[in-house]
Amino acid sequence: LEPSMPSEFGLAYYGISMRPRSKAVKGLRDMLFAKNFQQFDAGLAFADTCNLNIGYADVYGHIGYVLTGPVPQRSCSPGREQLPLHGWEGHKWCGYLAHKQMPKAFDPPQGYLISANHKVVDPSYPHYLGQTWKSGYRAQAIDEELTALFAKGKVSVSQMQALQLNVRSCAAEAFVKEVRSVTPDKDTAEALSLLTGWDGELGVDSIPASLYPL
Repeated sequence: LEPSMPSEFGLAYYGISMRPRSKAVKGLRDMLFAKNFQQFDAGLAFADTCNLNIGYADVYGHIGYVLTGPVPQRSCSPGREQLPLHGWEGHKWCGYLAHKQMPKAFDPPQGYLISANHKVVDPSYPHYLGQTWKSGYRAQAIDEELTALFAKGKVSVSQMQALQLNVRSCAAEAFVKEVRSVTPDKDTAEALSLLTGWDGELGVDSIPASLYPL
């Protein structure tokens, strides 16, 4: 604790999942009974217990995406909310983003949507959502694989099933590119040789794949 803190203080924790009187059950019901994307999105306005990535698809060929859950707006500078803050210095929640301001998409021109716990907005999005995201490598892999499939024509069910079992790692491929410029010691030369010749496939019988996390 910092010496500048008052001699008597309490530590308080608050999270959106701790708030009483949630209407999430109504939101779930409305989502399940929705007849179009607009009704689906309106129902999710009541999904106020946690942040979730929700995908949409209907029998008419439409697809969509909605990020649900309250996003607190804070008086502190972006990023500071990741650490405990002095309550007596005015670091307060100032409400929440309105549901209509949350990221969402409907029938994107590329014909598919990707949600892999990565940052789903670009710098043009005007609201602060936080700074804790996955790296984006999984989203990159999905995008590359789908782009390659669509380039060949209509995608089949068997191709999508195969995609679900894909073990290619974009993060591993990037790592291999970096270590190719490394000069190894004698006791690591063989391991480095295996890694630099590796294709980034995380197969169960791959020796380089077992070396990669080390």
